[in-house]
Amino acid sequence: MIWDLDDLACSADLAVQFGVGRSTVAVWAARYDDFPAPLAPLACGPIYSRVQVTAWVHHKWPGGVPTRGRRRGEPQPRNAHPSE
Repeated sequence: MIWDLDDLACSADLAVQFGVGRSTVAVWAARYDDFPAPLAPLACGPIYSRVQVTAWVHHKWPGGVPTRGRRRGEPQPRNAHPSE
């Protein structure tokens, strides 16, 4: 299978995109049965489809990822809302 390189994302990439910690992405993957399966398990960690995870986040939290833990004054994460 051939993937668009811009679509590939590790947990750290997704954490930055959604303004959460890497461990939060791991918790999502472990806790939610409907979280997208990794495209490949690599030694550095699982590789996900950014498009699939973004769609999942927008479906799970239509108003954006919960902000608990985000420091006051921090910028809104990229792609946090479906309208962006």
